Amino acid sequence: MENKFDAKYELDFSECTTLGEIYAVIRETLDLTDEFGENLSAVWDVITGMIPVPAEISIIKCAKNREIISYIERIIVILRRAEKEEHLGIRVVIKE
Repeated sequence: MENKFDAKYELDFSECTTLGEIYAVIRETLDLTDEFGENLSAVWDVITGMIPVPAEISIIKCAKNREIISYIERIIVILRRAEKEEHLGIRVVIKE
């Protein structure tokens, strides 16, 4: 796969202090409707079928507390799983 991506997204979770804020960042960055579910299954659904691909998704994860950092890590696991699905054309970049 080439290093060219049709879409580039940066999920900046650095200021998030609640799960609602995490999902607000996802909703706004990926230009999702209010019907986007605030759960990990919904994240998978969006990444694997609702955004233009190929896509590069950057994550800024330096959040304010351990619970939020832990949840962001769970989202990263989902994104990494999607990245392994070569037909999706997803690349994940983690920024501290």
